[in-house]
Amino acid sequence: TNAMIPNHPHDQNKFRMNHCLSLLLGACLVSLSTSTICFADRGSERPNVVILFTDDQGTLDANCFGSSDLHTPNIDALAERGIRFTQAYAHTVCCPSRAALLTGRHPQRGGVRHWTQGNMNGPKGINMFLEEVTLAETLKKAGYRTALFGKWHLGAHRDYGPKKQGFDEFFGIRDGFIDNYNHFFLHRNGFHDLYEGTDRVEADGKYFPEMMTDRAVEFIDRNQH
Repeated sequence: TNAMIPNHPHDQNKFRMNHCLSLLLGACLVSLSTSTICFADRGSERPNVVILFTDDQGTLDANCFGSSDLHTPNIDALAERGIRFTQAYAHTVCCPSRAALLTGRHPQRGGVRHWTQGNMNGPKGINMFLEEVTLAETLKKAGYRTALFGKWHLGAHRDYGPKKQGFDEFFGIRDGFIDNYNHFFLHRNGFHDLYEGTDRVEADGKYFPEMMTDRAVEFIDRNQH
């Protein structure tokens, strides 16, 4: 979902994710499985922007798009307050879809045709071209403060990544998916993949979705106008 959404109050008595989503609705440019956040200057009349980008979600995986056997009240609330894309298309895997969302271009133009480099400490592989201009870079030039919390997955090499493409802050995974408690990539032998920018984060036993949510909420509280 990519939408300009009006401010609305959050319910303090609901569980933490409801709290996070409510804050996000009035606050920023956010993407979730990735949370990408951009704020205008305090006192500015320019809107804050929210992007919630869920990973590998099918068209019928939400009530607001016709599902009758899944309970998705938070997604439905976002759709009610925002915009539903009824003629949008996604790539077969997540990396190109992310590139298309962030750049507004066919992902192949940025070198993202399939999965990208996973291990930040491995040899240089496929990474989105730095010449690509992202939403974050464009909004930052317009005076917004920017952050990404969650999943990058457009090339993990340390010479690339979110802080090279317009994001002031990044906390999360540079590759595609991790065990939520030990923060290791799940395929084959795995590797550690939890970072603050390019600095390794050791938080064994802490639940990654909660950590990501807490960081997004903290950034919103610190920057929203």
